[in-house]
Amino acid sequence: IYAAGLLFDILQFVAERHIKERKQTTNDYIDRLVTHGDLTAFVLKSLSKKMKHLDLAIHAVAAAVLHDIGRAVMAICSAGYVDFDRSLVRSKVARSVALLAEEKRFGMNHCMFGFLVCESFPMFRPIARAILHHHDPYVLKSRGETALFELAGTISLATNIAKTNLN
Repeated sequence: IYAAGLLFDILQFVAERHIKERKQTTNDYIDRLVTHGDLTAFVLKSLSKKMKHLDLAIHAVAAAVLHDIGRAVMAICSAGYVDFDRSLVRSKVARSVALLAEEKRFGMNHCMFGFLVCESFPMFRPIARAILHHHDPYVLKSRGETALFELAGTISLATNIAKTNLN
């Protein structure tokens, strides 16, 4: 879990050094993502006690913290991302529509960026596909990836509960 938090710290460091005009907005946004990740991890700890695939349960808290790290990457790389994401939240569009809009506007969605970040670190490779599919876990189930489906589905549920408590 500490390594997962450290990734967000590294991204904030990058934002501090390389983004001048929107540094504060980006850092505030990343802080909110960290808070959301921590809340999701808190909820997921309770939910993961029921997970059957203990080999992935040990990664559950890190996966919960990291599930939206792709949003942090997009906020750093794309000047308009924070405002775009906030407008989607305000308009309360469906998650699937938001992902499609994200991909259409920026070429990739935050799940894809999160997957790439996790794939870049050997300790997070076991959860990378769960991060990729945390908004559409049934893709994993349809491919017979039961353990990853269970993890991604639990992240999805925990995220929804955490959002309810954050707003």
